[in-house]
Amino acid sequence: MFRRVAIVAGLGLALVAAAQAEGPRKGGTIRMTAPYGSSFTSLDIHTT
Repeated sequence: MFRRVAIVAGLGLALVAAAQAEGPRKGGTIRMTAPYGSSFTSLDIHTT
């Protein structure tokens, strides 16, 4: 009996955690500097 309760509680906790992970987050705009020169084909914003 205790094993069933533990399994149901574990599944419930996993579903709640998954639902919170899927929820939208508050935030702003992602800003990224455009690459230039030899790094145009990569996402490296620092030139080496």
